[in-house]
Amino acid sequence: MTQTSSSNSGYTIFKVDPETLIPNSLKMVFLPINQTIGPNPSKSQPMFRVFDYQYFGVTDLTINSMIKLKEKLKSDNNAFLKYLVMKRGFDPEDP
Repeated sequence: MTQTSSSNSGYTIFKVDPETLIPNSLKMVFLPINQTIGPNPSKSQPMFRVFDYQYFGVTDLTINSMIKLKEKLKSDNNAFLKYLVMKRGFDPEDP
C-alpha cells in the first residue's frame, strides 16, 4: 500500500478495436506492495495481479457497458463488494 492511500499501485490497460475505435478487453493491473516492504519482504519478484473487467460483465468501454455494470453492482451485493476490493488493488479471494 502506498503511504498516501490504502490501495496498491496499479493501472488499467485495454485494446482498441481498429474499426469502431471502442476500447475493449479492459484489465486492472496491480503490484501487491505489501510483498515488497516490511520486516520480511518477499525474496522473489512480486507478481502483478491482473483483474479482468469481464468478471463484472464489462466487455467494452461504452455507455451501455457502464450502465450494465452499474445495474449489476446495484443488484448484486457480493459483486459490489468484490468490485470495491479489486478497485483498491487487492484480491477479493485473499483471506
